[in-house]
Amino acid sequence: MDKGKGKSLLNPFKNITKDPNLWSLDISDHYCGQFSYSTVRATDPHTQDYSQVEISSKALYIGIYDGHCSPHTAQFLSENLFRRIVDTINSPRDMSVATFSNAIATIERQYLEEVWNNQHIPKILESGSCCLMAFLYRGNLIFVNVGDSGISIGHGSGGSNMLTNDFNITRDKTFRKNYKETHSDNDPKPWVKIAGIRCMKGISGIHVTRAVGTACLKEERFRALYRRKIVASTSSSNTLSHPLPRAYITLESDTLTYPLVQQDRHIIFASGGFWDLMTHRDASKVVFENKREGIARKLIKEAIKRGVKKRDASTFIP
Repeated sequence: MDKGKGKSLLNPFKNITKDPNLWSLDISDHYCGQFSYSTVRATDPHTQDYSQVEISSKALYIGIYDGHCSPHTAQFLSENLFRRIVDTINSPRDMSVATFSNAIATIERQYLEEVWNNQHIPKILESGSCCLMAFLYRGNLIFVNVGDSGISIGHGSGGSNMLTNDFNITRDKTFRKNYKETHSDNDPKPWVKIAGIRCMKGISGIHVTRAVGTACLKEERFRALYRRKIVASTSSSNTLSHPLPRAYITLESDTLTYPLVQQDRHIIFASGGFWDLMTHRDASKVVFENKREGIARKLIKEAIKRGVKKRDASTFIP
């Protein structure tokens, strides 16, 4: 990457609809092609989700930080992760999943110290974020994914497939079975059902087993502090009255270096909320059947249409 020579698209969007919560960049160029970008937020003004695009003459960076419980973690990632990566890269060999995984681990250590030093901030112990970071560089797609955001790729044949694995306990029965078997020595039932929806034990509304932050479900010092706060006050709507015997959420990442080939036609990067509503096949079909300009906005609108058929689904769209 060219340090100091990139173009930031942290806030590149134009509001071109009547919806004040929908922004889009219909089409723009990057070093090896074009991209379209769209984001929609929930009506809550204190958004928990952030996204990021950075362009240089040799690479394209995509970051999706899908927060839960509060915006603290996702905002910290958006302000620090890419900068950390740029400071770490000294040669093309550094553009690797190992470098990027180490960067996320370093940023989380820094963030957890911020949490420890700011315990008075409401919901900071619960705050966490999924994190998908990806580079297009020298004909490769290199990504590190923590949580349930995902990447799909469309092929010349009209087919598609997901490149990322899913760590969301509400979606994949096989994943739930494997996760439960893996952790049965500590807790035979690592999740509970709230209003019929599976949530990780400890905090309602969390459906992923991997995330940055969520300190109260990781290190013992935070779990002990959280237990004391639960005893002192049970007013938090996110708190469950279940014990926290161990770390239920980890930073373990899903990584891949994928060499792009001529048959690859498009790549879709999206948060977990989008994939709750759209299969990769349906999303790819939308891309193939519509013009490039504004295609990300088209995908978001299609997901919203499906979301209105589900209770509160619009809140899951980043």
